[in-house]
Amino acid sequence: GDSAPSPAYNNLLALESRYGAALGLLHRHYERDTSGSLRDATILLKVWLRQRFGTQAGSPSSFQLSLLLVHLLDSRTLTHAMGAYHLFRVTIRHLATTDLSQVPIVLPPDELA
Repeated sequence: GDSAPSPAYNNLLALESRYGAALGLLHRHYERDTSGSLRDATILLKVWLRQRFGTQAGSPSSFQLSLLLVHLLDSRTLTHAMGAYHLFRVTIRHLATTDLSQVPIVLPPDELA
């Protein structure tokens, strides 16, 4: 068999090696969520994830979807002024229309160093 690590495996290792920093990044964004919309959008995404993928191997984790929300906020695709359903819809549309193998998500390296 092919013993070369897959891109998904490499991504998982990179994410796990910087878990604490990524968690801090999430915490800073969720602290600014005074309306609760970001929290509610995260819950909607977690429910969607569970209904769409269940426990299917290779599916994104809720942690990864939370990091996607932060990425979309940082790239100004989303704003803290949006309602939860709007945040959810834009995130789902981004997942549907973006080939993440061609356009990878890169979190701010200075915050994850």
